[in-house]
Amino acid sequence: MDVYKDALRLAYKAHNGQVRKFSGDPYVLHPIRVANKVKEYLAEDYWQAVALLHDVIEDCPDISSYEIEGVCNGISADIMWLTKPSDKFVNRQAKLDSYLRLLSCAPVEIRIIKMLDRIDNFCDIPVEEIKNISNFKNKIEVEDTRVRVSFLGRPNVGKSTLVNRIIGRREAIVED
Repeated sequence: MDVYKDALRLAYKAHNGQVRKFSGDPYVLHPIRVANKVKEYLAEDYWQAVALLHDVIEDCPDISSYEIEGVCNGISADIMWLTKPSDKFVNRQAKLDSYLRLLSCAPVEIRIIKMLDRIDNFCDIPVEEIKNISNFKNKIEVEDTRVRVSFLGRPNVGKSTLVNRIIGRREAIVED
């Protein structure tokens, strides 16, 4: 059984017909990009499979948990770490706070996947759109075509090095 190929097949099936909001690209390209970045940090095919399926539970109601588990036994539990709660009766900020607390307890592999997912999402948003999104106020400073993102973490633990490796350039400096 090849967990990566099975996850790739399911990702194509799950995201069939979906497109990215800003670029209009086929949605499946997003989890593929995230999985390719995950490969640089986590060698096991299993974590690439989790990355490929990270949006399936949240965004693809036609895909059953049985189909997801068919890729690899237990994989849906790790994908759930990456899935925001869908409780419609809780306000957005409370859901976000709850999700961030949950994510802070997640295994390091899950947090790496989530970080790579967020970076890929930011790369897909045109700078002009970022300037217009009020949710980004006080979190991101936009200067011309450059975006400044705040990362939380202990001082001197290699945050700048990690971010530079992820974006493939030597220009990010993460301030403590």
